[in-house]
Amino acid sequence: MVMPSGNLLASDFSHADSPRLGRIHFFWPLADPPLRVPDGWTCRRNLTADGTILQSSTVEHDLTAVQDTHFIAQAMYLRQPAGSPVTLERTVEAISRVLPNYVESVGGDTVTVPDWATFGRDEVPDDAGAHGKEAGDPVEEPSVEAWATVVHLVAAVPESPSQDDISTAFDECLDLVHTTHRGLHHVFGEPIQLPTPEAAPLGVAMVLQVITERGLEPRWPAGLFMLNHNFIPTSEEMTPAQLSELEGAEVKDASHRPMSLVLDLRREALAAAHLTGDTRTAVVMAATTCETFIDVTLSALLWEEGLTPEDGAVELEQYRDAAERLWRLVAPRLGGSWDLTKKNESFQTDSRVVDHARM
Repeated sequence: MVMPSGNLLASDFSHADSPRLGRIHFFWPLADPPLRVPDGWTCRRNLTADGTILQSSTVEHDLTAVQDTHFIAQAMYLRQPAGSPVTLERTVEAISRVLPNYVESVGGDTVTVPDWATFGRDEVPDDAGAHGKEAGDPVEEPSVEAWATVVHLVAAVPESPSQDDISTAFDECLDLVHTTHRGLHHVFGEPIQLPTPEAAPLGVAMVLQVITERGLEPRWPAGLFMLNHNFIPTSEEMTPAQLSELEGAEVKDASHRPMSLVLDLRREALAAAHLTGDTRTAVVMAATTCETFIDVTLSALLWEEGLTPEDGAVELEQYRDAAERLWRLVAPRLGGSWDLTKKNESFQTDSRVVDHARM
């Protein structure tokens, strides 16, 4: 399948004076539940001879493909035993499969990786017939709960990549992961969450190799690529003022006051943007928050004028668009200048607040 690349341009890989000899590896243990994608499933992008980008997928363990001069990026899904609850342990197991020389630099011993053709199967003893099974009977494949998923991401980078090069490479790999997850939803119709850095662990294991005449050689010891800064803040006691504010907020929320809905929608928008990385939902929730705030404010103004809910509904029905309601119903009632082409005092105040927030 020929397609545009997620973040990188074909021209980036076609300059003879700047060959991409580096190969940056990331190992990302995905959160449960595990995926049904086969062990070794690989989604890869390469540059074709005519300068277009070709995407292909296959089940293989061919790690030599990353040495191709036209290689761009790939994401390989590796199954690891579900009995490895520690993220680092799962990462070491994954690295031991594809980059065994790096295992010691991660701090772990060489890990025995199970044979996934037989992992999870019970051995059938010679006297199995006495227990209701015949020796040599076929055994069932292990259930999906038997494994966890670690994605091995590889991307082409310059021999001495900058931080921007590494970040762009990770984004390219992440686009491949999202492509596979969307494909899984297409096949099974199940709710599958797209992995995002915001919802991931603090960082993932990272390794840099360089293509030489002798093949791929290590350039860095295994390190950590920071995915997010979602640190848990230091626990501090709430001040009496904050406790009083919390009590008041709980009372208002329990009484279902109109503005409580606005604050709750804002909470969902911020959580989607900063905690799960779901920017699409964040935009929708932010827009819904703004429209709800306009309607709540307008309802309060109409109530102050003595309009009944029925009369207020008629007033709102005239202008179904939120922006139109803002300009035609809210602005005249609040007064002031709403001309966005002029710098009034309110505009200048807002500008100063924004400038201060950026400092």
